[in-house]
Amino acid sequence: MTYTSAVDGRTRSAGLDPYRLIEPVEALFGSLFFYRSPDPPGRRQYLLASLEDAWEVRASGLYRQGRPVPGSQARHIDRLLRTATEEGGELVFALAYDSLRAASPRSGGAVRDDRLLGFVARVAAAVRYDESDGTVRTGGDAGLRAEAERIVERVRAEPAPALLSRTAALCDVLSRLDRARYTAQLEAVRGHLRRGDVYQAVISQSVRVRPRMPLTEYFRQISHRYRHADFSYWVSLGGQGFFGACSLPHLSVAGDRVSTRVFAGTQPAARDDAELALLRERLRTDPKYFAEHVMLVDLERNDLGKFCAPGSVSVCDVLEPTVIGPTTYLATTVRGRLARPALDVAAVVGNFPRGVVTGAPKARAQRLLDEIEDVPRGFYGGAVGWYRGGSADLVSSTVVTCGVREGDDVLLRCAGGVTVESSAEQELRELQLKLAFLV
Repeated sequence: MTYTSAVDGRTRSAGLDPYRLIEPVEALFGSLFFYRSPDPPGRRQYLLASLEDAWEVRASGLYRQGRPVPGSQARHIDRLLRTATEEGGELVFALAYDSLRAASPRSGGAVRDDRLLGFVARVAAAVRYDESDGTVRTGGDAGLRAEAERIVERVRAEPAPALLSRTAALCDVLSRLDRARYTAQLEAVRGHLRRGDVYQAVISQSVRVRPRMPLTEYFRQISHRYRHADFSYWVSLGGQGFFGACSLPHLSVAGDRVSTRVFAGTQPAARDDAELALLRERLRTDPKYFAEHVMLVDLERNDLGKFCAPGSVSVCDVLEPTVIGPTTYLATTVRGRLARPALDVAAVVGNFPRGVVTGAPKARAQRLLDEIEDVPRGFYGGAVGWYRGGSADLVSSTVVTCGVREGDDVLLRCAGGVTVESSAEQELRELQLKLAFLV
């Protein structure tokens, strides 16, 4: 099989499993941003990009190749966006949940100055795979392209490990959901709910697991279980890494059109259309789920109103059931038009972090979560995304139900929204359901 080496060259690569490229391409690049995107609709694309020239956001400031960059972080990143738009380039990025509040002290102690809070990187060295027509493209210098092409050819020729059934164990569970701790957290939140300090809060929990296979194969197995999800992502930079799969967008931008989606209400995955219709009615008529959903939609409308043209924000596809992995959610789309002619940092972070991972009112819910969650969330609840300057399009996703690499172990994290009517037993069942495809 032959490959073209031009950056925009295309070649057929039928039957390629792009997840099997992660380990060798990461070894080649020394870092990796892997992203599965559904954009454009009906044409699923995969990007494996080097993060060699990433601009890193840390609690102590902005860094490039280990050196501090003076000046405003937002101004530097806006310049990268403008350059990418003018030159038809591409950027990839990630933001940790508390990246915008890094200076705020937590009850658990001061934030370490070296903690990675996010990054943005130009796309240069990369491998791209278009699932709809089986084409592969490589980019970068001639040496990297040639080696990347050899990797693709080798991976395509090798037999892939079998995909395990959805009920097969993927890992050994080293620590489980802590029922006593969660019950205490819920009771603490319930006090604030009764006083009206917050109307909803999204409490996150973590479990530690040890995969029974290489980590990249573990991620491959998970991603195929979530094959109908819109997004999957694997990020490795500076010895840190996280991964996951979901359908929850952060923000999608096409020209001046902006949209996102709200998910709330959790039930087991529907097995057919008839069951999906029943779950839709059950979720819509449940007072807790309905109130929770409408509240978060209203919060998202308010957030988009910060950077969208007045009167342009609207909702559509209201309360539609959506099956993602082992779960069914109610989903509503919120959309608008950018108030300014070009995408900037203010728009990218205008709804960050999402209300669906914090609660409402957002600022008060975040402070409450800081008090009851004794471990920083890191990239859980954050965002990852891909900006294509040639078409001025942004596709990005919210990091939920994700895994963080910690040596041979993985720290899995998930969360659920609670209201004054929530019970610990019900919420823990929902958390276990969300973790079902990961363990």
